[in-house]
Amino acid sequence: MRFTQSSTIQSGLDQLGIQSYEDFLWYFPRQYVDFSLTHDVLLIDKQKVVLLGEVKSVPRLSRMGKLTLLSFQFLSKEGVYVTISAFNRPYLTSSVHVGETYTVSGTYDEKRKTINLSTLVKGTLEGTRQFKALYRLPSEIENFHFVRMVKKAFTEIDPSFYQEVLPEEVRLRYHLIDVKKAFFNRHFPLSQDDIDRSILYFKYREAYEFNQKVQQLKSQSFLEKKGIYPHVDKEDIEAYIRSIPYVLTDDQHHVVNDILEDFKKPFYMNRLVQGDVGSGKTLVAAITLFANATRGYQGALMVPTDALAKQHYENVKLLFKHTPYQVGLLVGSLDTAQKKVVKQALKEGSIHLIIGTHALFSADVQYKQLGCVVIDEQHRFGTNQREALEKKGPFVDVLSMSATPIPRSLAMTLYADMDVSTITTFPFAKRDVKTKIVEEDSSLIDYMIQEALLNDKRVYLIAPYIDQQEEGFHDVMSLSKDFLKKYPGKVGLLHGKLSQEEKEVALIRFKEGVTPILVSTTVVEVGIDVKPATLMIIYDSQLFGLASLHQLRGRIGRDGNRALCLLVVPSLAIEGMPRLQVLEQSMDGFFISEQDLLLRGPGEVIGVKQSGMPHFHDLNIVKDQKIIEAMKHYLLERQLSHK
Repeated sequence: MRFTQSSTIQSGLDQLGIQSYEDFLWYFPRQYVDFSLTHDVLLIDKQKVVLLGEVKSVPRLSRMGKLTLLSFQFLSKEGVYVTISAFNRPYLTSSVHVGETYTVSGTYDEKRKTINLSTLVKGTLEGTRQFKALYRLPSEIENFHFVRMVKKAFTEIDPSFYQEVLPEEVRLRYHLIDVKKAFFNRHFPLSQDDIDRSILYFKYREAYEFNQKVQQLKSQSFLEKKGIYPHVDKEDIEAYIRSIPYVLTDDQHHVVNDILEDFKKPFYMNRLVQGDVGSGKTLVAAITLFANATRGYQGALMVPTDALAKQHYENVKLLFKHTPYQVGLLVGSLDTAQKKVVKQALKEGSIHLIIGTHALFSADVQYKQLGCVVIDEQHRFGTNQREALEKKGPFVDVLSMSATPIPRSLAMTLYADMDVSTITTFPFAKRDVKTKIVEEDSSLIDYMIQEALLNDKRVYLIAPYIDQQEEGFHDVMSLSKDFLKKYPGKVGLLHGKLSQEEKEVALIRFKEGVTPILVSTTVVEVGIDVKPATLMIIYDSQLFGLASLHQLRGRIGRDGNRALCLLVVPSLAIEGMPRLQVLEQSMDGFFISEQDLLLRGPGEVIGVKQSGMPHFHDLNIVKDQKIIEAMKHYLLERQLSHK
């Protein structure tokens, strides 16, 4: 459908994906400007003003170094003559014309009789309408043109578009306006209250529709019965737990019980276990896979990297040492002959538990009878990858694990189709890790490195880039060269572009102390366990999210000794310093992650594409938990009342 004869404007609409009148109404403004006119007599220095008037001179463009300054004379309707100044908006020279009427808003400079322009709108505002909607538009479409098209859409739209999604009971209970008013007020508000009530309506609508989808997903999973499934003897599991050289925390016991209860149900398990770094999730995974083996089924533990897979393989082999169950490893670095042997053993069923990376769901990998999959750092695997592995067996119970702890209520939203278990306690006293923010020329950096080396400890040096990406930021290639000059023969290098063999060699040399300093990117963030590592220095730490920094420092102090994490910044006066100070004050991963979510948003922290997290326009899953919970409970009430 074409809305205009102008090919330029049509091109702009195509960029926005607008193909129907409905699309116009769903394309909400990015912000609103309050154009309540200021009387000339009330112009106050350094205060916002809004004037309606006429352009009296041709816009003049001048350059000031890298800046441009556009200025023109403006006469308000009340007779005050002022200069309008606009920095870095040269495009206005072609759209502002002498003799035409505009509404301008900006900050008044009394000394120069100038308004520093913030917003300019062509024409006068209609009647009492003082709030103007501004849209995020391509250069082909000016805001006033788009507003005209939105107005036309309201007159041409099919009435069925306004079919109400929210039940009347919900609108009455929460004092919400109707759908037609919500759309109109979103584009043409008369007041701030109109804007607020429209946004509130759409928040509830998004929460309602989201919870409807979740309810459908859960209903579908409940319909997917396992059929005939074997019994898990809880006494056998408890005997196994007593036999391993670890004492479970209360939280670990609770999570294991949750999982054993899931095994007893006639429906597939789909559970998320979240817990801070070092809270003992891997041990829970091992017990889960042992319980699965007692049912006569094979299990799989999938992790993000080869190095982590090998680490888990060595640890789980020890935990299964006195059991009749065989543990296998399948990673990309195995040679062809080794892979062939492992795959054949999986097909025959002689391997009861396989540990590996994405290689576990390759097309040529067949299981005799896969019954349980544990996915470590589950947000790092896409939905399609998880489904491919789940389909490897007649029924597959799925246990996902994440060391990015988030508040339970938020987890219930992000992973709404999953049951959520949380580990908050630690199997031993919390690690003694101190965090300190320092500037990059701090003498503390070399002092602490030298002290660590004297005590046969290991040191991580972390940089955000592999090689130089942008002037002023650190990269591992340059950093490793600099530190090799200071500590010849003691510096190793690790980053994502190395071959698998090179990565393994770097880690082995680091663990064994051949190169006790490891310069690395964030590839060490997940799961790498080097007990003697007691010092971590993170360069350009202002570029990282709080949750990522917390994950990184989880690599040190794992032997119970005191450890230090230095957050290196260009200057202690950098913007965002309060954000980093959260890490100086707290080692609580749940608190830190919550702060990270508030500051950066869940999409960046968790990864929208990887987690399958829904995209909301108005609803904020951190700040609007009460709305989400309200709609969840309403739908549950309605479901129960219909039974």
